[in-house]
Amino acid sequence: MAVDGSEAGTVPIVHYFSLASNSPTRVVQVRSWYEKIGPNDHEAFEEQLERLRLRLSALKPLEQSAVSTKAEIQYIDQFQVEEGLRPVARYKVHFNLSYGSLRAELDATAYCSDRAELIGAFQVPEEPYVLAVLSYIGNPVEFCYETETAVLLSAHL
Repeated sequence: MAVDGSEAGTVPIVHYFSLASNSPTRVVQVRSWYEKIGPNDHEAFEEQLERLRLRLSALKPLEQSAVSTKAEIQYIDQFQVEEGLRPVARYKVHFNLSYGSLRAELDATAYCSDRAELIGAFQVPEEPYVLAVLSYIGNPVEFCYETETAVLLSAHL
């Protein structure tokens, strides 16, 4: 359900990593845009997004095979999503990622399938970080939706 209560889906969400902060590997979600412009003002949202794009530089794609990805998957139980529907499997997933001396870990809950994989890797320009994008079934409702999670690999694990 959309923020406005309609069945139109969800509004766009912007996430970023503040590399100059004390916690550069922590994901920050931008919420303030909707407080200023409202969830249905797509033109104002696009203007804000374009201003953000002007401040950013492109990430350099890496071969996915260059990032070592280990996913330890443990079956937890059957999860009842909604009364009347059959339960779905629930898994605990622990990701260990490395690229040279850079490392990252992530714990996630997956549903329906024990599939968990790396789907993209990027070098952050002029910074000692690699951005990895992981995919797993992270939303159990209806048809078990895929979740893509960005993780920043750093020398400070």
